[in-house]
Amino acid sequence: MIGRTSMLLESNLKLKALGYNGDLSKARSFFDSMPERNIVSWTTMLALFSTHATVSEAWHLFNAMPLHDLVSWNIMLAAYAFNGHLKEARSFFGSMPCWDVVSWNSMLSGIIKHGSLNDALQWFGIMSVRNLVSTNALLNAFSQAGHFAEAKNLYSTMPEHDIVSHNAMLAAYGHTGDVEEARCVFYSMSYCDLATWTILLSLYAQNGHLVEAKCMFDSMPQQDIVSTTAMMAAYAQNGHLKDAVDIFNGMHYLTLVSWNSMLDGYAQNGYLKEAKILFQIMPMRNLVSWNVMLAAHAGNLDDSTRFFGGMQARDTVSWNVLMAANTYNGHFVEAISLHMEMKMEGCDPDDATFISLFFSCSHLGDVICGLKYFVSMLIDYNFHATKQHYHCMVDLLARSGFLHEACTMIEEMPFMPIVDDWICLLGSCRSYNVPELGAYSGIRGSRSYNVPELGAYSGIRGIELNVDSLPRANRENARFNTLSQKKKDVRRTSSGRASAGAVESIPPSHNSEAQLADMNSSPSSLQVVDHSPSQASGRWQPQMIPSSGEREGLHDWQARKYQGPDEAFLCHGPKCYRETFFVMVATYLGVPSPA
Repeated sequence: MIGRTSMLLESNLKLKALGYNGDLSKARSFFDSMPERNIVSWTTMLALFSTHATVSEAWHLFNAMPLHDLVSWNIMLAAYAFNGHLKEARSFFGSMPCWDVVSWNSMLSGIIKHGSLNDALQWFGIMSVRNLVSTNALLNAFSQAGHFAEAKNLYSTMPEHDIVSHNAMLAAYGHTGDVEEARCVFYSMSYCDLATWTILLSLYAQNGHLVEAKCMFDSMPQQDIVSTTAMMAAYAQNGHLKDAVDIFNGMHYLTLVSWNSMLDGYAQNGYLKEAKILFQIMPMRNLVSWNVMLAAHAGNLDDSTRFFGGMQARDTVSWNVLMAANTYNGHFVEAISLHMEMKMEGCDPDDATFISLFFSCSHLGDVICGLKYFVSMLIDYNFHATKQHYHCMVDLLARSGFLHEACTMIEEMPFMPIVDDWICLLGSCRSYNVPELGAYSGIRGSRSYNVPELGAYSGIRGIELNVDSLPRANRENARFNTLSQKKKDVRRTSSGRASAGAVESIPPSHNSEAQLADMNSSPSSLQVVDHSPSQASGRWQPQMIPSSGEREGLHDWQARKYQGPDEAFLCHGPKCYRETFFVMVATYLGVPSPA
């Protein structure tokens, strides 16, 4: 009996060794020749099939097993989920006799990889048992999808963290450029791996902290090809091309990422001739290599179009580069046509695609087309609008003469407006000869961003603001600004001199709830629903709430919208607060909503 058990154990170990070497045919032959098998033998072979064979082959082997335990059920579930067969995975999950945390995590990982983030959130919410692996999977999903506020909220509410949690959060801060927050996470870690050092090194480099990046590189306990390539890219991104070339030439082993990083360094710094030479001598290329060279040719539209036509394969980045080249050179109609060709080739757009489309529509004066694209971005593709998208839409509306709508958009966007938004509106007010709104935008821009030249540029001297011509949501600020301007004019007259463009700082208005209700009920402007915050339920919910830095400068009535969890900010699709405004703008202008 002991001899048989020993032989079976030895056979299982040999079967597992063959599987680790990736030789499925030899493993299958050995499995078939085994005189005796147990549940370990079957599950080992099933794991090999789920990794190296097709799902159907794994399913046939699963059905041939004399008995099943929870391990075999989980292996088959993971085979469905990880290979993108989510419908079959859900059905199989429902047929399982019982579940453990591995079962739930396998489904969650499959949905994150092949499904949508909303579906992953829903699955995470119904999981009866979770562990650190579950939360880390969702944290990584938030970070990779660009939902950095939700990632930060989840990270802060996690009862425990490990190296995976910390690295995911560092990667999120790398995308947002928040160096200080990344430092706090790094110095709070009890253990760092090589990935941690490399992520922070890249974060420093991307934000121009080249000295800190070099110190980080020199302090690393060990350096590998990834960290060395990251340091090379850091030099190239910050204009130190000679140092980047020195690292590149000193590397004993070059990966495709190393070649692409050096190629991108030449292209970014304007060395097109050297980039072409390097591209020709590269031992291998991928789509990234071709896209880098396409971007290098973007300044010359004929060259970029010719290079694009010679590419054997294209992805969304390729189309985006050519669209951006057309918009940069003033070929706006051609940029929109490229979007149609892109769709016909089966290539889905991303957020950068829509920026080129909004920019083109803005310069063509086609506000209806621009708003249709915006609604399509939100509903058809379930994208979330970024600050750059908002700025493009402000520019689109303002250039097309929808000045009050553009002003309301600036006031109501969930991000802090940038000074360029007010400058854009101010320029359009001058073009369309709307002095009252121009004066208001000049004062708002100069007061919020300490740019007194905006007040002078708006030509507010001698203008009596007609407050009733403004959107009601802007009238109270306008009254404060008008009163301040009158006081300033009196002081200027009495002193006999006028300080060019000096606009005094005016405290933000304090509106009562009754006044707010009256403002929001204006029939002359868009109806923007004021979502008051609900009480926190104690359960973590993903939100898109401006950071404390973005809340600085908001009026009290605006800041109150961001004081805690609010169902209006839950990003479960395009119907969250920040997109609702644009859907209303589209409706107001007669743009039909997509089916």
